[in-house]
Amino acid sequence: ETGDETPNIGFDSHAPLPLPPEVKYTRPDLDGVRLQQPRSASPTRPASKADSDPNLLTQGVQGYGVAITAAITLGVTIFGFVLIGHLLDGRFNRTGAIPWFTICGVLLGAVGGFTNMIRLLTSTSKNRNRDDRNEKR
Repeated sequence: ETGDETPNIGFDSHAPLPLPPEVKYTRPDLDGVRLQQPRSASPTRPASKADSDPNLLTQGVQGYGVAITAAITLGVTIFGFVLIGHLLDGRFNRTGAIPWFTICGVLLGAVGGFTNMIRLLTSTSKNRNRDDRNEKR
């Protein structure tokens, strides 16, 4: 043996595995009270507003879009003002002292970002209320 030989790993052939047994699950009964079936599996569940109005899913997705837009706007605004403050600190050779321009950038970015976010959310809310009133007519 030179040590360069790879061992031959073989597997004995076995019979195929048997099929798993069928298992039937029933929900437990706790003190005579049946647990509630999942919403999608309950045939006796009354129809909700979400079942009859397919636009609710669209409104939910639009709500996520507005939330993501507001968050990104807030972050980009703060980052932009911090970057401008940092560049001004570097331009005026204030890297060793307290970075006042950067601090002012954080504050201005936060105020501007939150103002912009509130403006976006209130306009979206007004548009949604206007649409709801138009649908009721």
